[in-house]
Amino acid sequence: MNMPLEEKGDPLVAKIEEIHHRVISLSDLIAAEADSLQVIQEAGEVRASLDELEKLVFERFSRECFLSAMDKDAHDVGDLLVVLHRLFR
Repeated sequence: MNMPLEEKGDPLVAKIEEIHHRVISLSDLIAAEADSLQVIQEAGEVRASLDELEKLVFERFSRECFLSAMDKDAHDVGDLLVVLHRLFR
């Protein structure tokens, strides 16, 4: 029986939840006028998490696009992958 991705522990959902938590934490630090170093460190963690999310999204969806486009010209598939990469940069 197929379970929804959220119930399987989908890495994309987990990463999005992590980013949400980190953004809330960053917002709280800024609102509390926390130490600048703390704010910068948390912002760096948010950026790193966004980079990881980009990789996960690109890996999953570029592969799906490639597989669905197997009938098409390889040049079209390459163009599609370039667009996806630029989109999630």
